[in-house]
Amino acid sequence: MSDSPLFRRTPGASVGAGRGRRVETYYLYHLHPNGRFAARDIIRAEDDAQAEAEVERLYHGYAMELWQGPRKVKTFELR
Repeated sequence: MSDSPLFRRTPGASVGAGRGRRVETYYLYHLHPNGRFAARDIIRAEDDAQAEAEVERLYHGYAMELWQGPRKVKTFELR
C-alpha cells in the first residue's frame, strides 16, 4: 500500500471493501474456566453493536471478553 495520505489508516481501523465505511478492529478473548485467557480472535466491525452481534452469532454460549484497544466493550458469560 502507498504512503500517500489517501491510504493512511488510523491504527486499529481499516476501510470496508468498496463501501468507504470505517471498520474497527476488536479483539475477542476466550476465557478458560479458571478465568485466564485461552485464545484470541479478531473481529472487524463498524461499531460495538455490530461486533457484539457477530460474537453472538459465531460464539453463542461461551465465556469471552470483547475489547477494542484498551476498552472492554462487553463480557459474555458462559451459558
